[in-house]
Amino acid sequence: MGRFGKRPIPGERAGSGSKKIFKEMEHGRWPGRRSFKAARAGLGIQKLNQLEVSIQGEHEPHALDLLQKQYTGLAASLRPELFSRSEIPGFLRHSDLENQDALQKICDTAYFGRRPDSLPLHHHVKLLGNGKNNGSPEDTFIYLLGSSQRGTITDPNLRNLRALEYFLLTFAGRVAPGHCLDLKIDGKRAQINYPGKIETPYKDEVVVPLRKTLKQHGIEPSPLYHLSQIRSGQHKAGMCLDIVTEERELRPEFGDPKNVLLSYLKISDRR
Repeated sequence: MGRFGKRPIPGERAGSGSKKIFKEMEHGRWPGRRSFKAARAGLGIQKLNQLEVSIQGEHEPHALDLLQKQYTGLAASLRPELFSRSEIPGFLRHSDLENQDALQKICDTAYFGRRPDSLPLHHHVKLLGNGKNNGSPEDTFIYLLGSSQRGTITDPNLRNLRALEYFLLTFAGRVAPGHCLDLKIDGKRAQINYPGKIETPYKDEVVVPLRKTLKQHGIEPSPLYHLSQIRSGQHKAGMCLDIVTEERELRPEFGDPKNVLLSYLKISDRR
């Protein structure tokens, strides 16, 4: 034993991967690179889970912002096989819209995923813009804003306006109290004040004033909205965004095909 006590064993604090490391050492083998890699991966997921719990319990704006920043940075750095953005409700791959099984799930419920969906807009933008899926440059992340069968809302432009309203109220509700969501919508400046904590954005007391604001700014139903110069409270979003509604055909195993309108948020190709 040395001056400062027993020398720590490499991998002693390696979380879920430490047992494997100890087993290797018991059999006279030095822990391999793969074991340490697995241990670090286990620590990453463990830390992500701990941050989720801390975020849900924190209400002081500055402390909450620091926790959310840590969470986003860690989530963006983890390999896709360890953490998939689809674990956050609403996040999916654009290619999922081509998949009938995925499309059926989207139509059943737009917000599946086992992790909480509570991040402010500037953090959402970072996760949307960080990396590609399956090595395909066309297969990017999107954030679903809603879906509707053709018979419910027949006009795609009107469906997209509802998606814009949902987007604005949802993310204005995630800025710090006293701040606003400040952005340009198709070049027209709009500031959406923090509406307070609401269970659903579609309540008359918040929707009616928002629709009045949009109308005053000349923002009408449109198949696409381009969002630029975005500030989420005191934070600047690093990229421009588009809100898009497109039509897909759902072909269920039983029953007739249905036309579905899907609205989503994506990183814009325009700047």
